[in-house]
Amino acid sequence: MQGLMMDHPLTIQHLFGRAEKYHRDKTILTVSKKGQETATYGEWADRTRRLGGALDTLGISAEGRVGTFGWNTARHLELYFAAPCTGRVLHTLNIRLFPEQLTYIVNHAADEIVFTDRSCCPSSGLCSRRSAPSATSSSWTTAGTPRSRPAASPCTTTRNSSPLPSR
Repeated sequence: MQGLMMDHPLTIQHLFGRAEKYHRDKTILTVSKKGQETATYGEWADRTRRLGGALDTLGISAEGRVGTFGWNTARHLELYFAAPCTGRVLHTLNIRLFPEQLTYIVNHAADEIVFTDRSCCPSSGLCSRRSAPSATSSSWTTAGTPRSRPAASPCTTTRNSSPLPSR
């Protein structure tokens, strides 16, 4: 029996496609201490696709966990869609937790990489590991040790072999 509510599954890929197709010129507004930043959903979709490709380039496994630790901004929205739209698991970390709690959660989840808003770095303990230029913005940093995967098998799943140190 055909359901009466929807004729397609409600997935994040579907939401992404609708935002890009029907709201391409609508504005996303981020307000911070630096002021207001605006972007259109079209620009957001382009950046989100590039970020998905950057996750591949960084060697994040096809079903890997991607942590995010930051404020509710357009950059976070890009991560919110890029990870799951590429088959990965998005793992949002609570900015109100203590460093010891964050370390435990990241290790337990086996996050392969954590994207961290630089304004959260001093109190989080997440930026004490490797920092690399961000794929999306100079206001984000990455912490983690991305594993490279063989070119012949692009869907190889790897686990976090060197988790964040416990305190």
